[in-house]
Amino acid sequence: MFKYRFSFFTFYLMAFISICYLGLNYDYFNLHYVEFALSVFFIGHNVIKNIFKEGLFSIGVIFNVFGFLYTNFLVIQSVIDNVPIDQYAYMAMELSYIGIISFNITYNLTRVKRYSSYNGSKYLNLKRFNSFLIAFFLISLASAYYVLFVKIGIFNYLFLSRAEQSLLRSDYTIFTFYNHTFPIIGAISLYLYLKYKNKINFFIFVMAFSFSMAEAIISMSRAEMLAIALPILFILNYFNIISNQTSLFFSLGGVALFGIWKSLFTENIEVQYDGEFLSWYRICRDVLKDPNTSFLYGKSYFNTLLNLVVPVTGVESLSTWYVRNYQYDVFSAGGGRGFSCVLEAYLNFHIFGVIFIYSLYGYWAKKLRATKEINIMIYMMVLVSVNMLFRSESYAFWKNMMWLKVYPILLFYHFSRNKKITQ
Repeated sequence: MFKYRFSFFTFYLMAFISICYLGLNYDYFNLHYVEFALSVFFIGHNVIKNIFKEGLFSIGVIFNVFGFLYTNFLVIQSVIDNVPIDQYAYMAMELSYIGIISFNITYNLTRVKRYSSYNGSKYLNLKRFNSFLIAFFLISLASAYYVLFVKIGIFNYLFLSRAEQSLLRSDYTIFTFYNHTFPIIGAISLYLYLKYKNKINFFIFVMAFSFSMAEAIISMSRAEMLAIALPILFILNYFNIISNQTSLFFSLGGVALFGIWKSLFTENIEVQYDGEFLSWYRICRDVLKDPNTSFLYGKSYFNTLLNLVVPVTGVESLSTWYVRNYQYDVFSAGGGRGFSCVLEAYLNFHIFGVIFIYSLYGYWAKKLRATKEINIMIYMMVLVSVNMLFRSESYAFWKNMMWLKVYPILLFYHFSRNKKITQ
């Protein structure tokens, strides 16, 4: 273990010196690059520690990897393009650092129980659970058929741009839940197949996976590809079917594919990361520099909690509020933008909101680590949504995850438990 830590410490020290040297090449010593180097050390240390303790595919690892990319990509771009970082982007960066640190401190301090002897077969009526899972798949399939074939027309849809597809789907938002449900149905089915060796589960997995891939390719969505790949890699790694080394190889390949995915559907292949990792900075700039921006004092979180109880309330999300106020042309056309959980926390309770909210996320994330069967299922659902903690708001993050993924699976699991446990 010492040689690993020594090697990584040496690498971080070299990175720190190199970045500081780059900073000194500018007109003045820029603090951004020092913080970038320190974040490499802090985030990298947490990633490595969590890989050794929990495996490559854990919330602790995924959160820090995405946190590093979303927070530091602007610094990387500023070095490449020799463009200074303005005060509002710098403020957003600082808030994100505070969120990442708060998450990791709470995550590392939280203790969880272990269930190493847990035997799910005593508790779960697999036949009944599969019946619910098949019904959920058929409902999702019917929804996809209604939107893509009946309302839009699949042959017209195939030849539209991604933006045009998105605008058409926005007219049927309530029916487009299938792009959330197909991947998780497939992932849970694969998990149950590998655990219980039931052929029905393998069949459900193949069907759900096929439709998920088709939808991701048609819609050219990187988020949907991530939602398919991440839980599958997690499961294969969990059952030791693929090693950490193989998982890392696929992950690096996924990062490369993530950059060129959208351009695969155009004539010119090019790497495109900035649209994903910089859009939240643009949103922060618009909101933070606006003198009319006021604090929300918990209003957005109240709306989120309300929608976790009642799915349709007519509440305006922060992402909708943003395009309505700052990009009205996009709003009037029916389009949308993301937001930022970091910015939302700040708008509600200033810097203390960022500390509290991300500490809370760190606590909840660690509590999901227990190996009870239902925890593992929920863990997979959360895992594919972790990146949303940087590019969305709590309303979209929690509402979609709970109503389309967690609530149905909890309900299926509850009604599929054996009432009498036989030894």
